[in-house]
Amino acid sequence: MLNDTGTIDISPASWGNNPIGTESGTGYATNPVTGGTYTANNVPKGDFYRVLAEYWADGPHSETPPGHWHVIANQVADMPGFSKRLRGTGPVVNDLEWDVKTYMSLAGSVHDAACAAWSLKRYYSGTRPITMIRHMCMKGQSSNPSGPSYHTEGIPPKPMSSKSSPPPPQALEASIRASGASHSIATSPAQTTSAKSPSNHGQASTRIIHLLALASPRRTRAPCAGC
Repeated sequence: MLNDTGTIDISPASWGNNPIGTESGTGYATNPVTGGTYTANNVPKGDFYRVLAEYWADGPHSETPPGHWHVIANQVADMPGFSKRLRGTGPVVNDLEWDVKTYMSLAGSVHDAACAAWSLKRYYSGTRPITMIRHMCMKGQSSNPSGPSYHTEGIPPKPMSSKSSPPPPQALEASIRASGASHSIATSPAQTTSAKSPSNHGQASTRIIHLLALASPRRTRAPCAGC
């Protein structure tokens, strides 16, 4: 994928507008603010996917993947002409009220998502594949009983199809759960509700105040779909 020399349109005309939990979105027909259409923005696929992966997996030298959602929230709030109306309706609130309620909703949901994800990791022993690979390598090899360093729980030596180890299961990945929870907060019209874990394993332990969407329903995510 990173070596793909084809092109992809990453403008909001073709990218985004996904139903939650899917990648089936086909973009937006018109700009909800101006009413006009979006101009195509064709870029090399390999470059786009590389930048996308690096942004969401940039490690401890940034705000980390869950923290990116707070950056996106700030970027939305700082957009020229953006009206800070809770859930997109009612009077414009001041900056302090907006920030407090945004961070309360967003950070609380991400926290609950992390608790749910790590509880499932423990329940299903959902370790990272690279952790298990290293553990098995420490045991030895399990392919040749008469060979050196044989162990029944060792690694079965064989050529690898890539230089990277497999990713962890998505259902147990905290960053993915955080993204699902953040998306729910950003698009939820509910005023107050009990937040449920993204994996549907019961209600989260705290009450999340859904007092806002990060943008009004008619603008949610469209202006940022190419970010």
